[in-house]
Formats: sequence, C-alpha cells, structure tokens
Amino acid sequence: MDSLTSLNQHTSYSRTLELEKDLLHCSVCFEKYDLRIRAPKTLSCLHTFCQSCLQNIADVDSYPKCPSCRREFPNGTRVEDFPVDHRVGQIMEYLSQKFKDVQNGCLKHENEHLNFFCKKCRTAVCRDCTVLEHKGGHEIVSISTALSEHSKQFDDTEEATNQTLDALATKTRKYDAELETMAETEENLLEEIQSKFRDYRAYLDERESSLIRDMRKHVEEQKVILNAHRDFTATKSTQLREDLDKSRKFRESLLVRHVFASFKDLKDVEECFVEVAKPDGDEIFKRFTFRAANEEDFLCNITELGVIITEE
Repeated sequence: MDSLTSLNQHTSYSRTLELEKDLLHCSVCFEKYDLRIRAPKTLSCLHTFCQSCLQNIADVDSYPKCPSCRREFPNGTRVEDFPVDHRVGQIMEYLSQKFKDVQNGCLKHENEHLNFFCKKCRTAVCRDCTVLEHKGGHEIVSISTALSEHSKQFDDTEEATNQTLDALATKTRKYDAELETMAETEENLLEEIQSKFRDYRAYLDERESSLIRDMRKHVEEQKVILNAHRDFTATKSTQLREDLDKSRKFRESLLVRHVFASFKDLKDVEECFVEVAKPDGDEIFKRFTFRAANEEDFLCNITELGVIITEE
C-alpha cells in the first residue's frame, strides 16, 4: 500500500510538472511566465507569449507579427497594453497550490498531509503515521508547534549560513581579483621575456654576421694567394708549351740549324721550369674550420638566460 501511494503521488507530481511545462512556459524563449517582465500577454489572435519576447519582436520589426500565426500586431498598440492572459495566471496559482499539496503530502499514506512532527525521529509525519509507526515513546507535536520551537535554530542556522556565504563571496572576490592580477602578470611577463629574447637573438645574429665576415676575409685572402700562384703556374706552362711546340715543328721540318738551337732553348727553359713545377709546400694550402662552442656548455648557458621566480 505504501509503495502504491508513493507511486501515485510521484505520478501526480510528474503530471503537474508536465502541465506546468506545457502551459506556463513561453513557446519562444521557453522561460517560465511570471507577473513581471515575463507576464503572459494575449495577442488579438488569442496566442499567448511572454511580454519580454513580444517586446523584442516589436523592437526589431517595423511590422511585428505573432510568432505563431504571423498576424500583425494592431497598429499603435504597445506591448505592455496587450491584456494579461488570466487563464495562465489562474493555472499558475492552481499549480502552485498543487505543488504545495504534493510536497506536503505523506509518501506512505495517500491523501494525508504532514501535519505533525515526531521529536524522536525528527521528521514530519501525517496522522496515520502517528498511529501506525510513531507511537510508544515518540513525542508528537503539531507541525506549527515544531516550526515555532525550531524557529530560533532555523534563524541561527540561516544566519550562520549567510555568514559563511559572505565569507565564501569575499574569498571568491579575492580569487577573481587575483585572477585579474595573474592575467596582467602574464601579459607583462610575456612582453619582458619576448623583449629580452629579441635582444638575445640580435646578439646571436650579430655574432653570426661577425663570424661570416671573418670567415670571408680569411677565405678571400687565401683565394688571392692561390689565384696568384695559379696564374703564375699557368703562364709558365703556356710558355713552356709554346717552346715545346716550336721545337717539334723545327724537328719535323728538318731545319737542322733551328733544331739544335730550339732544342737548347727548350732544355734551358725546361730546366728552369722544373722548380716551378715542383709541388708547393703546405704553407701555401691553408685550411679553415669552424670551431663552435661546446654544445653542452652552450645549452647550459641558455638555461641561465632567465628564470621565473615565485614570490611568496
């Protein structure tokens, strides 16, 4: 019987919620009607919407229309002048009482209200509960007496709760202020870090440019030396090649008088160029390498370019 009663009351409560959702909520914004900014206003087409939604429509549309049937609002009629749908008001009043009845009804005994209070069990009970379950050592008083006796406890608890809420609100405001400070700190630190590392990158770029200039200076000097030696060697090679070709030409033409003379000249020149043809010493051929800073030391130094310090 208790389970069936509880089920019936739950079903009644669910139907009441469904009725409230269908009839007491604006079909545009889905908010619940009230008697202030969301008062239920009836249009000339008998459709009902909350005053706030109708005002929004009127504010943005030169020819406002009913959201349901699209009939235009009467010319010159202000939204606040539309009549309140008293049917909705009556339903709101009815459902309010219905909610109260459901909330104050006993879950164990159908149609019985919680008109009593058991001091031993510290719970509200109905008349049947006092007879069937809360008897023999259970002190029963009326609900009004219990509310009166607990009034100071309620007040004290509410006051303590309000104080706790105030403290929580103060703490929340402090967190909000600190979050704002953190946002400013983040922005300032970001600018400082980026500015400093722009300087670091400028230093690195300048060092890179300096090394490149130094490298090119050394290489260009060496290229000048090598080109001078190459040109000298190539010139001598060309001269020797010409003397050799002339000597061969005389031999092939059997011009005896010129053969011996050119042979002597070629031999003298060849003996002279033997020294030129010898390989140069290592001092002519220089090599350049780039010796970078120790990478581990460099990376270690990078980690020391800055650090975020937490101030207590």
